[in-house]
Amino acid sequence: MRLIPYAALMVATVALASSCGSSPASAAPKECNEAPPLIGEKLSAFSSSAEDPAKLKKAVSGAATELETMAAAAGDTTIKQAFQDFAAELKQLKITNKKSAIAGAQKAIADGTASLKKIGEACA
Repeated sequence: MRLIPYAALMVATVALASSCGSSPASAAPKECNEAPPLIGEKLSAFSSSAEDPAKLKKAVSGAATELETMAAAAGDTTIKQAFQDFAAELKQLKITNKKSAIAGAQKAIADGTASLKKIGEACA
């Protein structure tokens, strides 16, 4: 299994969170502080459940729903779009067996990392 190690996910999350925090508090949307840890948590859940199709399917479904809720409440259009795009990608995953679960987890992690990058750029 070739998933992004948990430590690398956390480093990326912390780096993005700290870049978001560098803006003045009044100028940065609240999502700049909330999104990186939330998405990092989801990526970690995908990684840890990659070999269990039922568990991964549940994690992906829950994450997509939560991302759509966050997108609806997001004030910044770039951040809103990043949430919507990530949720849409998660909904397209077809997880039916262990092999597809591993591939799905890898795709979800890659898509989540791309979303974190977009959010980090919007918050910089």
